[in-house]
Amino acid sequence: MEEAYEKALCPCGSGKRYVECCLNRHIEKSRENPLQNSKEELKKIMARKDFSSLEAANEFLRVYWTRRNSEPRADFLGLSSDQIHRLIDLPFTHTSDIVRFNADYETEILTEIPIVKDVRRFLDAFAGAEPLKATATGNLPREFAKALFEELDRSRLKKYIKFRTETDSLDVHTLRLVLEIVGWVRKSKGYFRLTQKGRKALDVGLSASNYLDLLSSYICRFNWGYQDRYPEFEIIQRAALFSLYLLHKKARQSVASHSLSPYFIRAFPRILAEVQSPWKNIFSIIDDCFALRFIERFCGYFGLIDVQERSDPLGHIRILQVNGFFDRLMTWKTEVPSRLLVH
Repeated sequence: MEEAYEKALCPCGSGKRYVECCLNRHIEKSRENPLQNSKEELKKIMARKDFSSLEAANEFLRVYWTRRNSEPRADFLGLSSDQIHRLIDLPFTHTSDIVRFNADYETEILTEIPIVKDVRRFLDAFAGAEPLKATATGNLPREFAKALFEELDRSRLKKYIKFRTETDSLDVHTLRLVLEIVGWVRKSKGYFRLTQKGRKALDVGLSASNYLDLLSSYICRFNWGYQDRYPEFEIIQRAALFSLYLLHKKARQSVASHSLSPYFIRAFPRILAEVQSPWKNIFSIIDDCFALRFIERFCGYFGLIDVQERSDPLGHIRILQVNGFFDRLMTWKTEVPSRLLVH
């Protein structure tokens, strides 16, 4: 029986299924050294040139690399190599010419966002019980964590979990870690306490800037691969801003989540080299991990998409679309005519 992910169309525009079109080419590309390929290409170009001086050669190289790195590329959906570098390595600090994260919307929009609701419930419960003595392993007290588990955990297997400690609930454990990372809860001398920032967020309510703090901390400092048993696939987290751009371009209307991962693989084919399983499973492994880490645990949790879960003969399918909050939060500034894209 054909699996659902196998129906994903190829991002090259051929109209063929990805697994029958460019997947094998991307597998071959994942084994290549892109820097070495670029050097070989440049060597051929330089061999056809006749420079009058070393300065002229250096100036040619400067112009060549500047132009090459600034060209909009089809593999990156119109972004350039330089823009991709900044989205991955310098997110939120050197990307304002690509995307602006807004904080000028009404905070009422935030009230139904899952992470905001969870943070509010956590802080409410915490304020009434602090200071909380950490366990010997540094976790929240068992009874406090269990109460949060009963209220907040969204795991499909929740009814089968025999709760013993905070780490039995990924939802509770993640929330506590993120609140520590963002600086609203701290652990000192064996006790958990609210910080001034945490108390203000509780007393005044979460603001748009508070939400951005949560978002940037989750993207840049929390480990997305924690406890999910997939390969490291660090690029899924590091390229989170690119994937948001992917949603901006390809999820304006309802799409199946598995139709997005081929675009991600086309942009970052080296992820294919990280899969040790048989080649016939390579796409499904990356597709499942991308859907879990980026679509469900990030975009869904932060209220950026509307998702419908559907079961059909091909299996479990997520149908998603960016929502109004997505557009209130982000303003994308890069739109490139297709005729200018480099393939």
